[in-house]
Amino acid sequence: MAQLVCEICGGTDLVKQEGVFVCQTCGCKYTVEEIRKMMTGGGGTAPAAPAAPAPQNNTAQIENYIKMAKSAADATNNKEAENYANRVLELDPDNAEAWLIKGKAAGWQSSLANIRLGESVECWKKAYANADDENKEEYKVLIQSEFVSIAKALIMKRGELFTDNPTKDNGSSMIGTITQIITWNIDFFGDARFFLYDTDTFFHFIGERLNMTAVGGSNTADKNFGNDRSHRTKYAWERFMDQYDACMTLLELAIGYVNTEAMVDRIVSNYKVLQQAVIDSCSYTYSNGGYVKDYSLTNESKNVRKNRINSVENKGRERKQKFREDKTKKRDAYWAEHKEEKEKLDAEMTELQGKKADLTAKIKAGEEEKESLPSALKSKEIKDATNRLKVQMDNLGLFKGKEKKALQEQIAAKEKELEPIEASLQEERKAVDMKLAPAKEELATVEKRIGEIQAEFEKDR
Repeated sequence: MAQLVCEICGGTDLVKQEGVFVCQTCGCKYTVEEIRKMMTGGGGTAPAAPAAPAPQNNTAQIENYIKMAKSAADATNNKEAENYANRVLELDPDNAEAWLIKGKAAGWQSSLANIRLGESVECWKKAYANADDENKEEYKVLIQSEFVSIAKALIMKRGELFTDNPTKDNGSSMIGTITQIITWNIDFFGDARFFLYDTDTFFHFIGERLNMTAVGGSNTADKNFGNDRSHRTKYAWERFMDQYDACMTLLELAIGYVNTEAMVDRIVSNYKVLQQAVIDSCSYTYSNGGYVKDYSLTNESKNVRKNRINSVENKGRERKQKFREDKTKKRDAYWAEHKEEKEKLDAEMTELQGKKADLTAKIKAGEEEKESLPSALKSKEIKDATNRLKVQMDNLGLFKGKEKKALQEQIAAKEKELEPIEASLQEERKAVDMKLAPAKEELATVEKRIGEIQAEFEKDR
């Protein structure tokens, strides 16, 4: 019987699996009928054994391994994907696609006990170095996306562990993981070739996750010691403070990562709530048929914690001030590079401000005109006279009925006299408003454009 030889790679280790024969070297599959033909040489008798093994076809073998590695990766079978990538690299150590797949597969096999993101970074460095020039930009995007996704998954996993058990050790482990990830981040993406990577957004995620983890941990601490803290022993109280302190350590760190003022305010607020809860806390002991306060912080310890609150508030203010300064620097740098655009907007703004002043003056004059119309002056004269009569009537004594009646008749006459004047005045004012309408409409357009230019100048860059 002839020896079975894979037609693709020349391998001789073919094993029957699930009704087909699979080459253990390259993974090529053969049906039973194909194997029968290979054994008989297509006829009824087995051919003589070849004098020498067929030459290896590495290109086809590599393509097949890459295909299987991709399929395994798509099925999230990362161990298998890494194995196939390794087979490719044994044949072609400079294969960029295999390094890319291996880096991704290694990273996604990470556990908190064995974080392999550092291996991923080394693989991706080789992938980028060996990629064809036309593929380098695509590789950048793929590598950056995978790094961030794996890093986020690891940080979230650490956060979940802390939330479930908010101890100082778990807090230190989370900080250690973040520190290591940032080290890899700087080592790899600090390279100018990877300028597309938005580190600010990634760091903001870290800050948000630290804040979320700290809040979740504090909720767990509350749950551990119960809502009814009147039964909290000294041991439980000390554990409560330890876990809250672990949460506050994460919050202090979070301030340095987030990049919005709103998020800084939220973190500082959370810190103050937790620290104040510790300051106000105490343990209880059972005495004379009920629970009474036992241990609490000394005034000195409380003052230390109050000083920590002040320190965190100052850190928050400094962080927000830095945001504003950075935004100003970026805006100034942008407009320094776009001088022509700025000059045009400045010129347009100057012209618009002049128009606004002219239109405002015109509208103001129109409003003053409405108040100086003859009908307006006559209306005011009658109203003033009416008011004087009303004052006289109000000042009459209780038994001055006759005089009050006379004054009431005069008031009624004045009000009757006023009616046609007011009707005429309304028509005259409408006429003035119609004349002012185009100016008011133009002013609204001018103010809108001024607002747009101001927003363009103040926009984050």
